[in-house]
Amino acid sequence: LDGLGLLSQPGGLGVENYRIFIENHDCVRALRVQSKAIGEATNELSTELAGFRDSAGSFKDDAEDVIAAHRRNRQTLGQHMQVLDLLELPQLMDACVR
Repeated sequence: LDGLGLLSQPGGLGVENYRIFIENHDCVRALRVQSKAIGEATNELSTELAGFRDSAGSFKDDAEDVIAAHRRNRQTLGQHMQVLDLLELPQLMDACVR
């Protein structure tokens, strides 16, 4: 009799917990859908990051060019008086010759 009770018990548990099995199945299905969406979003983000990396490299190169130009301008400004003297030399020579 105990053997028969054990055999019928799993079927009874299945019927009693049918709603739980269905909810569990729905939850697993929702997790699969969300996992797929996360995977797609990750791929899209990876693609966009590659473009961002290229843009950042271009920005870095442009910034280095601006820094180099600024350095040259500061150096020229530091030698401003010498440049003015050099530029005035032809006028001084012309004045001396006359």
